Amino acid sequence: MLRRGHDYYEYGHILSIKLIDENEWVAEVEGAEIYNTYVAIREGGVHHHCDCPYDWGGVCKHVVAVLLDIRANQEQFTISEEGKILKSKIQELSETDLRQFVFEFAKRNPDFRNAFLEEFEDNS
Repeated sequence: MLRRGHDYYEYGHILSIKLIDENEWVAEVEGAEIYNTYVAIREGGVHHHCDCPYDWGGVCKHVVAVLLDIRANQEQFTISEEGKILKSKIQELSETDLRQFVFEFAKRNPDFRNAFLEEFEDNS
């Protein structure tokens, strides 16, 4: 995957990349389709998600390409306007409105619903 990810980076398959929050990027990477990729660099490692069908463990080539782009251009990134607006809108919402939005969105979006249930799994 490293080689293929490097090729994707070198040959310009990253269509867009934005710093959405501190040390968190979202990107569109062209492959067989356009894939949405998320990368967060935190203490303890790299967290990532890509909506491509790769499921053989580890990191897909799209995430590798994004990581290489981040490494090469890290000094040029500033938090995107989209990231600033998103954060501002969420902070402005009342707790009730936010809870209602999450509930309605989870009902309509199985991927979000599953991720939400996994994230907030009751481990008691």
